[in-house]
Amino acid sequence: MGRLPDGIRELEQALSMKAGDGSAQLNLALAYEQSGHAAKALPLFAKVEATAGSEKRPLAASILQPYGRALAAAGLLDAATAKMKQAALRDPKNAEIEDDLGSLYAHRQDWADAREAFEAALKLQPVYAMAHLHLGLALKELQQPGAMEELARANQLAPENPVIAVEYANALSGVGQDEQAIAVLDRALKATPGSIVAAYPLGLAMQRVGRAEEAIPLLQKVADARPADGDVLTNLGMALCQVQRPRMRCRFCNAQSRFLRRTDGASEPCGRVHSNESA
Repeated sequence: MGRLPDGIRELEQALSMKAGDGSAQLNLALAYEQSGHAAKALPLFAKVEATAGSEKRPLAASILQPYGRALAAAGLLDAATAKMKQAALRDPKNAEIEDDLGSLYAHRQDWADAREAFEAALKLQPVYAMAHLHLGLALKELQQPGAMEELARANQLAPENPVIAVEYANALSGVGQDEQAIAVLDRALKATPGSIVAAYPLGLAMQRVGRAEEAIPLLQKVADARPADGDVLTNLGMALCQVQRPRMRCRFCNAQSRFLRRTDGASEPCGRVHSNESA
């Protein structure tokens, strides 16, 4: 995030001294949106929009796009989609805007329009890895051909991106290609060793193919980061059971049993690899 917090403080101070400063309003709104503070950004975007309306000038796409993102982050999907459509009209050659628009349609489960927007993004920028990923996921939801090819293309373009790697690996595992999924996830994890995004599905895939010894440190890493996640603790306990580490097994199996009793009222015996699709 660089010096963004410092910039936000300076802009806040400037706006406190001159509340009607349109430039400060806009730049602070953009900074808030970029830093994930949509609730703070939206009133400022609204003021910028009102000023533009009073001056009878349209908002630029470079403003409408982050405005739409902030609305989406606040859960206002209809308003966000309307703003992103306006942005696409203002800048019809912007692939990122088309991808954002498609993502908004996807959040609304409007997969046909999402596919159309992602395809439009790829016509503008054929090597846009995230648009290939999003198109692949839309095709999968629509149960249309080409989903795996799009996911593979996304991974080819950005093999070290953990989000892309996880989605592609999930698709590979779904058709019984765990060894290929492991290779995809391993490459992404080596590029982002501090992240657990790829670590958990990699540990599960290794567990499924009988490589529990290698899965244990990955699952342990995720368990350390998410100590209250029952699925993670269960899979770690099962991996420890597979390689016969009784002391560690008891510790983690007991931990997951306490967690499951606390949330479900009864413990669930170890017997299968548990998945957690949100990992």
